[in-house]
Amino acid sequence: MVTWIEVADSAIKISLGAILGGLFGYVNAKLGFEKDAVKEYSKSRREILKDVVKQCDDFSCFHADYWATLYDALDKKTKNERISDRDLDQLRERGQAFRDAFKDFAHIESNFLLVGEKGLYDEFRSYATATDQFYADAYLENPKLTSDMMNQCRTQFKEKRCQLLLKVGEAFKRAA
Repeated sequence: MVTWIEVADSAIKISLGAILGGLFGYVNAKLGFEKDAVKEYSKSRREILKDVVKQCDDFSCFHADYWATLYDALDKKTKNERISDRDLDQLRERGQAFRDAFKDFAHIESNFLLVGEKGLYDEFRSYATATDQFYADAYLENPKLTSDMMNQCRTQFKEKRCQLLLKVGEAFKRAA
């Protein structure tokens, strides 16, 4: 015959087994969820950083187009050659495209803060400031505009862009 002690003993063993099984199941699920969350966050970070690089490349194309068109017009102006209406229209169009691209480009800074990259944000601000300076000075009617000044702006722009993209690359590696 089964005594009440044996029943209590079995009940305690079954209860402890259920509690331990539930506890291990909970811990395992929690660790799995945290691992998945970290993996998803890293994936999202990398996607945001890829998007930033694409935006930088797109903006650089607009900048280069405007710079080249302005440089050609400045060269003609310096040589006292006639600048055709077509060239002036092209300069205005590319200048407008550059300004529009800069507006889109300026939204990148929020992406850096979104992924917790204050250093990238600061590097981007330096890059954007160099671009602002170029835009403030680089117009055909500016009597102080020279080819040397434009070349200095282009060199500074390239250096700032390179610094930013190197930092983005470092952040991309950290997101792995």
